[in-house]
Amino acid sequence: KGGIAGVLLMTREYVDSTGKVVTGQKAMDAAFAESSVIQEKLKKDALGTAASYTELVQAFQSSVGPATKAGIKDLDDVREITVMATQAMAALGIPTAQAAQELRGLFAGDMGPDNRLNQVLGVTKADLNAVAGDADAVAKLFKDRLAPAASVAASRTETLTVRMSNLG
Repeated sequence: KGGIAGVLLMTREYVDSTGKVVTGQKAMDAAFAESSVIQEKLKKDALGTAASYTELVQAFQSSVGPATKAGIKDLDDVREITVMATQAMAALGIPTAQAAQELRGLFAGDMGPDNRLNQVLGVTKADLNAVAGDADAVAKLFKDRLAPAASVAASRTETLTVRMSNLG
């Protein structure tokens, strides 16, 4: 919980019921509560992917900052894109250990030699500029590009070996 909550504290602003920005312990409590919800969702997500729960948590943690910078505000969108990206990476034979680099490159529109996933998906800086300022459009751009490869990978996770590896 602490890792995700820490990232959330650094990248998000929490407000109380009156709209006032909270800091200190109240912000920390809000980040931990949000982190718990995300972690439960990632546990369920791990059952349908080749990535383990731990790998998804690490990928999510490395996605929040770059995704926020790209304009994605909803954490469920960040989580869904992260899961789809790890599925696409599996389909393309990219090790999940490279998820942080691959996701940073994807969210930045970087197709350099260290960003194999985005070399295939082709999300450019121009694409990101075209949807800048519209969080839903930014999320849709990534989901649309990731969907075909994620679908292929998801179909390969229906084996007992994959399911058992993700339970542990």
